[in-house]
Amino acid sequence: MLLTFLSSESIAQCGYSGINWGDVTPAGVGNTVTLTNVWGGDQYSLQATTGCTYTVSTCGGGWDSQITVFDPALTAVAYNDDFCGLQSQVTFTALTTGTFTIQVNEYFCGSNFTSLPSFTVTLDSCTAMDGCNDPAACNYNAADSNANACCYDNCSTIDLADSWGDGWNGATYTITDDANNVLGTGTMAAGTNQTDQLCLPEGCFTITVGGGTFDGEISWTFNDSTNGSTSGAAGTYTITVGNVVAGCTDSNAANYDPAAQCDDGSCVDCYSSDPTGCPEIDLGADIAIPECSDPCENLTLTADYFETGETTDYEACGIAYNPPYPYNTGTQFSINTDDVWSDVISLPFDFCFYGTNYSQIIVGSNGVISFNLADAAGYCGWAFNESCPDPNLPMNSIFGIYHDIDPSVCGAARYAVLGTAPCRVFVVNYDGVCHFSCNAMTSTSQIVLYETTNVIEVYVEQKETCTGWNSGNALIGVQNATGTAGVTPDSRQTGPWTAGNEAWRFTPSGNSIVDVNWYSQDDGFIGSGASIEICPDQDTEAFVAEAVYTLCDGSTITVADNVIVTCAQILLPVEWLDFQAKLINQDQEVLCQWQTATEVNNEYFTVERSADGETWEDIGNVLGAGTITEPQSYQFIDRDPLFGVSYYRIRQTDYNGEFDHSVIRSVERLHSGFSVYPNPGNGVFRLQGAQKGNIKIYNTRGRQVQVHWMSRNELQLDVASGVYFFVLELGKGVEPLRQRVIVQR
Repeated sequence: MLLTFLSSESIAQCGYSGINWGDVTPAGVGNTVTLTNVWGGDQYSLQATTGCTYTVSTCGGGWDSQITVFDPALTAVAYNDDFCGLQSQVTFTALTTGTFTIQVNEYFCGSNFTSLPSFTVTLDSCTAMDGCNDPAACNYNAADSNANACCYDNCSTIDLADSWGDGWNGATYTITDDANNVLGTGTMAAGTNQTDQLCLPEGCFTITVGGGTFDGEISWTFNDSTNGSTSGAAGTYTITVGNVVAGCTDSNAANYDPAAQCDDGSCVDCYSSDPTGCPEIDLGADIAIPECSDPCENLTLTADYFETGETTDYEACGIAYNPPYPYNTGTQFSINTDDVWSDVISLPFDFCFYGTNYSQIIVGSNGVISFNLADAAGYCGWAFNESCPDPNLPMNSIFGIYHDIDPSVCGAARYAVLGTAPCRVFVVNYDGVCHFSCNAMTSTSQIVLYETTNVIEVYVEQKETCTGWNSGNALIGVQNATGTAGVTPDSRQTGPWTAGNEAWRFTPSGNSIVDVNWYSQDDGFIGSGASIEICPDQDTEAFVAEAVYTLCDGSTITVADNVIVTCAQILLPVEWLDFQAKLINQDQEVLCQWQTATEVNNEYFTVERSADGETWEDIGNVLGAGTITEPQSYQFIDRDPLFGVSYYRIRQTDYNGEFDHSVIRSVERLHSGFSVYPNPGNGVFRLQGAQKGNIKIYNTRGRQVQVHWMSRNELQLDVASGVYFFVLELGKGVEPLRQRVIVQR
């Protein structure tokens, strides 16, 4: 493929001015001319050759410089400011042979009288120009030399723009086809505007723009004589050349265009992509979890249900062509007659259409059904050119496909009620019905009305166009009772169009009429919404989701599904083997011992004590083993236990802060024969049961304190307030008895 371009009306940052100080033309490819005495405002001549690429640089210079290059017509073709710090550099390819001017300026295009220590001009390469030299071609360029590269059809242009006026600063545009072949690329070296001539084949293409230093400054407009203009900035876009239609090619999108030959990225997601319009909810397959933990980790359950809304408005979506019922199904009407409405047909369910419930309907022989019962058994008009909605079109109607067909010549029109509640359907089939005036042409289509969801579907197997009658007009859509509101797919609005193997769904798009409620087998109602988080903590548990549809009359229809969540193995943070608490050291201390079989992310244990089994206090911590599958043993000694019955338990804490408790153990500590009272006291204490031993008293640092005996069983401590330990030594080999005493002054 061929791309050529011409620059037109490029504007540099700096205007043409200054004094020419000589020639700086390199001797050949790879050669460089270097000057060391250049001042702001100087100009130099360059004898450039078509197809040769040059680089001009002031990098390494001493002051803030700018470079502008002018062609022989004094049109700026390259400009740069601050390519390398405060200095500049430009690279450009000459599109013509002649004298170019290189102008060096100080910042803001000024002049100065300070010498610039570095100024170079390098001839990088030379390539013969391969373009069109025929003035009659749309891509003519006087500098080109190849007549075989001329383009006469599908001539397009792309207008490049830069808001700052210094070119695209390295940004480029690239045009590719579906196979990612590059058909053209270009840039704007300098200036504010540039127009490139393009020669592209007919088709859809991708244009990618950007990659420069200042992409926010650039914009472009692609102009095709057939399809008009497409504009954009940096990014990726679709462009078309010739008689090609671009649009949404996704049949499941709301704005699907069957006529589109290439996708332009405009597809809009449909309200629903369910295979049918039935009320339904699906929780998917049962869930088996290899390992569950305790405390449990959240699992998200999601319900896939048919979403629909109030019938105040509708959304038209293309859906997969899969007619739910054969076209030859139903009771035939309009036998040997044309352009008639059927008698009133009773529906076994209420159908809500534009906010009103209906239990009766009429069917027209021209591909239309209506809730306007006054037209029953009357004339079904065929002449129309109005777009939907319009009061001149049949009111309160569903068009699928509305056009002038004649069941009296060939084919058959039928209707039927099928299915079971809460998803019964009213189906109308037009099976191979001849077009009026063009009897050799036929149409086959189906209209389906769904109970509960109030969804409407239209299936088209074949629809030809009889342009010689009523301008070939046809229509797919819906319209309210006054002709003031209606919905139709963009590509199936009133007009002459041909279709085949396509389908459309009209879904009520007002406020949602569906509520989803969740239940578990153990806890009952657990929440609402499309998704819910659960915490699997047992071997097997069932969850149920109900979709409750609220109908136009306020009644409800409920559909449900369930999912079984199974845990193959419950992973406890700590698998307890045993926990015991007992008195030791003549009932003066309590030993807590526990064992674990496995541990998962276990950071530490906390020993808790309670006097009543309800209010707990922390009395010590023991580090855990993290994650381990081997048995572990732990212990902790309570050296100041309570008298009477006390309770102990272990609190296990994970790295993430989650915790769990062991079982509770109780210990009963009776008052021994040795006691000190009152406790707390003011320093005078009486002793009981101390006759058979030797009393020593220590402070919290383990230092013995002086005692003043007031009698055999009474003493005084001249000490500061604090905690002291009375130790009754009973003799060699016998564990002494201890009593913790508090002195309060």
